[in-house]
Amino acid sequence: ICMAGGSVGQALSLLDGRARKPLIERRRFAAQVVQHGLRSGRRDTAASMELIAGFGTVREEVASVLSLMQEALRDLILLKKSDNAPLLFYADRTLAQELSQASPVAALSALMQATEYTRTRILRNANVKLALSELLLSDASTAQR
Repeated sequence: ICMAGGSVGQALSLLDGRARKPLIERRRFAAQVVQHGLRSGRRDTAASMELIAGFGTVREEVASVLSLMQEALRDLILLKKSDNAPLLFYADRTLAQELSQASPVAALSALMQATEYTRTRILRNANVKLALSELLLSDASTAQR
C-alpha cells in the first residue's frame, strides 16, 4: 500500500508483476540518487551525469522519481528523531538507519528542499536536464535560490 501511495486500488494493480516492475526500478533509482546526493565532499561529475541520463526526459516520470526521493529523505529525517519511525520508502530499516546516521539533519533537509525546488521547476516547464544538473552537480544548500 505504501508503494501505491495509500491507494488500495493501485495496490491491487501492483500485484501484477508487470505493473510493479517499473515502480520498483524507479524506487531503486531514487534511492541511488539520494545516496549520491548525500555524499559529502566534492561530487563525482561522471556519476552525476550518468544519473541525470538515467532520469529520462518525460517530465511526469522525472517528477515521480523526485517525489520518491522526497519520501526517502523523509524517512531518513524521521529516523534521526526516532528509531521506530514508520518508514514509507525504505523496506530495509538497517540501511535507512545507516544512511540517516551518516548524514546531518541539515544536509538531509537541504537535499529535500533542493529536490522539491527542482521538482516544482520541472513541472513548471523548466529544462529537465538543466534542472537536474543543478540539483546533482551543485551543493544541495546552494541549489535552491
